[in-house]
Amino acid sequence: MKKQSSEDKPQKVTTRYDQKTEKRKNAVSKSARDERIFNMACIAAGIIIAAAVVIGITMSVINKNKATKDIYVSVGGHEITRLEYDYYYNMMTNNYIASYGSYLPYLGLDIKKDYAEQAYSDTMSWKDAFDEMAVTQLIRTKTLADDAAATGFSDDVTEDYNTFNKNFAKAAKSQGYSVSKYYKASYGRYAAKSTMAPLIKENLLAEAYYDHLLEQNAPSDEEIDNYYEENKNNYDKVSYRSFVFTAEPADDAAKGQADEAMQKIREQAEEMKVRREAGGDFKELCLEYAGENEKAAYQDAEKDASLTERAAYTSIPAVFQDWLFDESRTAGDITVAVDQDGRQYYVVEFVERIYDETTKDTISSTLAEERAAEYITNLSASYGVTDLSGELVYLTAQSTEAGAEAEETETAEEATAKAESAEETGAAEPVEETTAAAE
Repeated sequence: MKKQSSEDKPQKVTTRYDQKTEKRKNAVSKSARDERIFNMACIAAGIIIAAAVVIGITMSVINKNKATKDIYVSVGGHEITRLEYDYYYNMMTNNYIASYGSYLPYLGLDIKKDYAEQAYSDTMSWKDAFDEMAVTQLIRTKTLADDAAATGFSDDVTEDYNTFNKNFAKAAKSQGYSVSKYYKASYGRYAAKSTMAPLIKENLLAEAYYDHLLEQNAPSDEEIDNYYEENKNNYDKVSYRSFVFTAEPADDAAKGQADEAMQKIREQAEEMKVRREAGGDFKELCLEYAGENEKAAYQDAEKDASLTERAAYTSIPAVFQDWLFDESRTAGDITVAVDQDGRQYYVVEFVERIYDETTKDTISSTLAEERAAEYITNLSASYGVTDLSGELVYLTAQSTEAGAEAEETETAEEATAKAESAEETGAAEPVEETTAAAE
């Protein structure tokens, strides 16, 4: 992890722009932290609680003493009870459902049915997948909390915890639950405010330490500038005008007819380009060349259908992406681009390239997050997982998948060696291909 002391940093005159930037960064940081607290309260989506009540959180029923005393899993030397594990399991499950709610049917997940009975992959159920997410989050939180203690970091999370309780009580009321029942619906059969408090506070402390790591790993202005220069197209936007001509020959058209149709629209595109360069109005030219079904769009007095504003590189048709983002491009430059596969010709005019003033903040966050993530990953590498309950099927499922992949790789290597040997003797045999897939 990169660390800088105040003595290492050169003194800098604070301008109004710097103050404005710092204020915006602080606001973004606070917003992100508030959002994390909000999500921890399991109030991101109303469907979550209904699902938890219906399926009983997909966990087997155990007695309270066993849940709060017996060790369910060991993570990096930390002994985790079922009560604590359920907190992480339900938090990750609820957040996942909230994030992908509208896509769940396409993913094959019915939140009103037992997750253990629904296939996530060939070797894992959805419960197994959520178990893996829960353990991953457990490792992250324990790693951050341990490192915070080791480095002497401390933070008073009282305010954040009070915010959490306020959000939680508000969510309970909106769902028609008492706070007590809402804890159970959100975090497990034996969850309660008192038993969840130390877990939630540890999570809040871990997130506060993560924010500290981001600050410690913030890049310098020079690093940000260098990164921007190497990745301009990922951050800048462009505004441009365009019109597309499409060749639409009959489905059974001969190649000659298809080529003739393409030649015709190429000539039209070149003609439109010349007329625009001679001073013709782009929108009026679009109206003139548009088909009957397209004319209405260009007749709209309130909107210019030919103009695309602040477009990202990836949102632009590939056939003229690089032309628009060429640094030599100036306002009024115009070109004709062809899309052979789509049987189209574009007339494109460059308007402007836009540099967003928040780009430096975005790059700073990206680099800081990458560095912090690498630091956390290295620390957590030693955090082994011991399944004392025998219920974390995903651990053995991963081993099975890894073994299958290794076996397939070996088979492919053997087949390749066999083919090479056969080729040397002049009697090559066909080689069978093997494939493997994972999440």
